[in-house]
Amino acid sequence: MKKILCGVFAKDGNVSENTLLEWFNRELNSSAQPMVIDGRAALLAPVCKQFGDLTFISRYEPILWSEANGYNKGGAEEKFRADDDCSVIISPQNITLRSTASGASILYYHISSEYFVFGTSIKQFTKARFSQLDPLGIGEILRFGAGYGKRTVLQGIERLPFGHQFDLDLSGAFKVSAFVNFARKPNLDWNESDAKEQIKKALERSLAEIPEKALLLFSGGVDSTLLAQILRGSGRQFKSTMLAFGDQDSELENARGISESMGMEFEPLQHKFELDDLTSSIEAYSSPTLDFSILPTYCLGKEVLARNQDPDIRLIDGTGGDAWFGFGSLKNAGNWRRLSYLSKFRKIAQSIFAHLACHDGLSLLWPIKAMGRASIRSNAGLGHLCTTPLYASMIKLSDENWLEMEDEIISLYGNLTVGAEQDDMSQLQIIDACLIATSQFAAKTSQWDLSSECGTFYPFFTPEVVNIARTLPSDLFFSESHAKPLLKDLTIEMGLPSQFSYRKKSGFQPPLQKMLSSPDTLEEVLSLIEKDNEVKSLLSSYAVKLPRKLLLNKRPLTIQSLYAIWGIIVLTIWIKSLRTDSSLMDD
Repeated sequence: MKKILCGVFAKDGNVSENTLLEWFNRELNSSAQPMVIDGRAALLAPVCKQFGDLTFISRYEPILWSEANGYNKGGAEEKFRADDDCSVIISPQNITLRSTASGASILYYHISSEYFVFGTSIKQFTKARFSQLDPLGIGEILRFGAGYGKRTVLQGIERLPFGHQFDLDLSGAFKVSAFVNFARKPNLDWNESDAKEQIKKALERSLAEIPEKALLLFSGGVDSTLLAQILRGSGRQFKSTMLAFGDQDSELENARGISESMGMEFEPLQHKFELDDLTSSIEAYSSPTLDFSILPTYCLGKEVLARNQDPDIRLIDGTGGDAWFGFGSLKNAGNWRRLSYLSKFRKIAQSIFAHLACHDGLSLLWPIKAMGRASIRSNAGLGHLCTTPLYASMIKLSDENWLEMEDEIISLYGNLTVGAEQDDMSQLQIIDACLIATSQFAAKTSQWDLSSECGTFYPFFTPEVVNIARTLPSDLFFSESHAKPLLKDLTIEMGLPSQFSYRKKSGFQPPLQKMLSSPDTLEEVLSLIEKDNEVKSLLSSYAVKLPRKLLLNKRPLTIQSLYAIWGIIVLTIWIKSLRTDSSLMDD
């Protein structure tokens, strides 16, 4: 059975089975027969468990955790979390939908006068094929790299954000609220030694709870290496794999060296990227995202699952170590807030950079780019969240529209911190960990069509690990010029040579400019963008011409310019596939 979660809920909790089935078949792209629950819901889900008077429904076997008793001790008698994936919890009083708070899977929904419809992908909704585009949803992706709040690229289909739940009571009334608190509460009594010991134990406990066979997505970086060391030390059988960009990939050599030093089974995969890989990777995701490392990640996932056809396997992804234990730009938190005080110069900086985009990479443009990414509202995370200063030149939106997006992000951040006052570094860290890391980086291995075959577990997002990170004093996030020293030192203490732990990692990013500029793909990609009318109708003429202008220029592009090009490509291909895809999600 495919691992699919979707369904309909009646506002009136006393509806006939035939009516529920009629709503389900009308609203969702499925030929499967759903289960009907108490005249209230028609659902597709492979996991349905009873905990006292609570019915828990999800795609994968739940990993339960409670604040008081740890893992797999939660139950009806106390509040428990089973949110490594999105889920549905039905009680006699209400129905609760949850997007994950310790992973990256998200629920989407739309509301009619009689019922609610939900699913794990926008493409599951039949109305997605004809719903109008939401210009603000498009703008949010171009500016911030992904959708984070309730808005999506389609009018009438909303997102249930990370860490939030949707509660429907017996009267038909509903509300959306956060069910976790990520506010930082630094404990100055932490010392480095105790922190490392507690992090290690928390990761050991979380990895021990995975019920399936483990397949580690291994990059050779500190985060995935630490997970490999812990898995290895536990005696648990597991495999590790990565995708390399040709034989000369420096990360491949490092990963191979680390795996050999650990005596770990390691299977690197090689792949030559073609245009079909670009389109299939973009189309595979539940909503558009600007993280272009979806290209190697999706190709890797598809190949790995083809080789390991085992229904009891769980992918392990090390995303989150940077976000919660220190990343380089965290030191710039105060700068982003201070730039917001100069926001009256933001539009001038954006205009200058748009005019000089072909010269991106010159050091003289860095202050202009930073000013162009600055926010109007005073929040240290908003400028960091912005992918490119070109966003304002790319789509026809008003100043009020851009401000509305900022207010929605701040509201979402406020929900996830329960309104607690936070310093600049905490603001930036929480926005990075709860928005960017989940909706872009971790989403690569969760919000894809492969989730119907296999789940992904994120040890650095689990409640116990996050609770440690939330209480660490900020000086433990850095050691001299190095970020996340706690994790790096842990890998050394567990046997990894320091030259591996403290090396500079190039990251898991494909050579996007080289791929797009190759003669085999350049004209096809540019033609696709320029001939598409739906997305192009919302973009400025500047945006439509931008990919051709930058890619034919041959100048090495920085990540801000690549994000601008990639945003146009992703939106064009993803929305085109949405309109033309006639397949059923459970075929």
